[in-house]
Amino acid sequence: MSVVLVGRFSQRLFLTQRLYWIVGSLTKLASTKMPRTTRSKLKASRYNPTDGKTCRKTGQSSETTTSTRTDLLDSADTVSSLISSLETSFTANQNSKNAAQMKQYMRGQFEFYGIKAPELKGIVKEVLGTYPKLTTDQALELLWKAWQQPNREFQIMAIHYASNNISILIGSDLKCCRRFLDTIQKLITNKSWWDSVDMLAINVIGPMVAKHPNDLGLVMDKWVEDKDMWLRRTAILHQLKYKQKTDSQKLFRYCLMRAEEKEFFIQKSIGWALREYGKTNGKDVKQFVTEHKDTLSNLSVREALKHIK
Repeated sequence: MSVVLVGRFSQRLFLTQRLYWIVGSLTKLASTKMPRTTRSKLKASRYNPTDGKTCRKTGQSSETTTSTRTDLLDSADTVSSLISSLETSFTANQNSKNAAQMKQYMRGQFEFYGIKAPELKGIVKEVLGTYPKLTTDQALELLWKAWQQPNREFQIMAIHYASNNISILIGSDLKCCRRFLDTIQKLITNKSWWDSVDMLAINVIGPMVAKHPNDLGLVMDKWVEDKDMWLRRTAILHQLKYKQKTDSQKLFRYCLMRAEEKEFFIQKSIGWALREYGKTNGKDVKQFVTEHKDTLSNLSVREALKHIK
């Protein structure tokens, strides 16, 4: 009898010891830290489901979350498909009579589908709505590919796209903004005319410089002396919507730097920039024009004082 009891006691003791060993092992395993590389991979897979290139850091905004989904698509194929869809819609809505008038108005420099602005915006909105939100890289590619198309509606579309997505394309840091600036500079200096340059200067370059006034302000200082006339015009006009935030000293300095130019588009831009700032500070504009009347062209003076008594 005693032998049986001793045997049962020994068996229970053995099972208890095994149980304690198993629990201890599990506890130790749970408290063990994962290697740094393993944790990084898990973190990346959780917060960055793709390796899509965007100027914003992953998880920084809802825009990034949306854009990473488009990285599942091939960038080139997505943009090419979008251009093709726009071309199909533009062709289906072309108006030969309007196209002839538009081409004549632009002195025969560009081909047109003949689609007027309200209808064009509606078509573009409808087509873009059928695609996922583009990544920053895809958006920049879209702008440049649209610029290479022969019909002017593509360039108009690109300008509106850039203007409507300006905060996303500018990004959160200077590096991203400079990439965007490089693309916009190519748009300004290719297929250049007042219709595209002015909209880019006012609605795209202006907000970019306002975001990074010190760094991009230096770029404007270079552009106002550039050999390309359209870059000079852009530098003069980029503050057109700044109103009270206008750097008047810079505006007046740029006007004087280019005051003796014979180029119509530069003389016109000087007068326009001064006239617009005159709506905010007519006194200073009038004083500036009066002091430099002999230096400024008659066109610039006339435009600058058009609404100032």
